[in-house]
Amino acid sequence: MNFIKKSIIRIFKFFKIPVNYSGLRIETLEILKNIIAENEHILKNKEKVENKEYILCFGDSNTFGWNYLYEDSLPVLLGRKVNESKKRKKAVAINLGKGGATIDDLNMSLLNYLKSEKNITAVLSYGLNDALLNNIIKNYFYKNKSNINWDKLDAEDFKEDFGTFAKKYLKILKKFLNKNIKIIIIGLYKVKNSRIENRWVFDAKYLKLQNDILSSYNKKLKELAADNDIFFIDTWNIFDNYFKDEGYIYKDGFHLNNKAYDIVAEKVKDILLKYNSGK
Repeated sequence: MNFIKKSIIRIFKFFKIPVNYSGLRIETLEILKNIIAENEHILKNKEKVENKEYILCFGDSNTFGWNYLYEDSLPVLLGRKVNESKKRKKAVAINLGKGGATIDDLNMSLLNYLKSEKNITAVLSYGLNDALLNNIIKNYFYKNKSNINWDKLDAEDFKEDFGTFAKKYLKILKKFLNKNIKIIIIGLYKVKNSRIENRWVFDAKYLKLQNDILSSYNKKLKELAADNDIFFIDTWNIFDNYFKDEGYIYKDGFHLNNKAYDIVAEKVKDILLKYNSGK
């Protein structure tokens, strides 16, 4: 991120104006810079490593906090909830969300600087962009050329994409599990509109197909969690129970709003407390 971009973002931040941008939050970059510097200092001076608890929130724009200030993002809210409910050492929740991120974008390099792996929990929120029809239709179109019957397309036509996504996700899960890192997977949800290239689309047929695909991806996530004994937050059903008329969706019809953040953060907090109690 260049100096001019950082300066513009900081001006918006000063005036408490939410701004969306590519890459990690500038606040996150500062946290990571401090972690790396602290790690180098410990190694250089051969000091004892402090036994900190880390909650690493990997994900897409919903983890980033699209349309919201950093302090109102899901990871920051989660950190507050966890620390308010604990009497022991403070947990450090890190926002590793990036707008538009897919499972391919998950970067585990931060783990090289965290020396207390048994006190690390990875909260994963991927699948929304992986399942975005605008992204996967390109593969389908390439394979089928002009033989696409748009009126007869359904979620099953993208079964191969579901499988590819599941394999990639499982590979990531195995890497975390091999390091004895605890994992929590956040599921998907129904959207009110979706994108085709740079346009938002509200067409009922298109949205039905999009939500059917999201539902299939959500089921894959649920299966992966069950098969690997991992906690799964089934937002698909949770939001239906808590809200009516898609009250969990931001006004753009696609991203989560702060009410949804609060529900998810509460669910993640409850799971973390179970982990810490050894139950």
